[in-house]
Amino acid sequence: QVDCHPAADSSTVKYMLSTVTDKDGRFSLSTYDSGDGLPEGTYKLTFQWLEISLAPRDQLKGAYADPANSQHSITVVNGESSDLGIIELSSTGP
Repeated sequence: QVDCHPAADSSTVKYMLSTVTDKDGRFSLSTYDSGDGLPEGTYKLTFQWLEISLAPRDQLKGAYADPANSQHSITVVNGESSDLGIIELSSTGP
């Protein structure tokens, strides 16, 4: 799961937006419809690898779940596409 947390000074979006990766770890970010992207602004990205069960557990052990400690961000500019490239995560943390 990839969560996008708007910057504290964001006037565009006040809530977190989420998506899930495909089986290869690829993802695209959307707001209302698939592929529509995010509203303009800066976001901190957090990641969780949730085990599907009655009590989901993060296989990354929370190492990338806190937006205050996130080393990954994206700035969305209206009319421009963004590619985050490859983001490598480890179950032992950053």
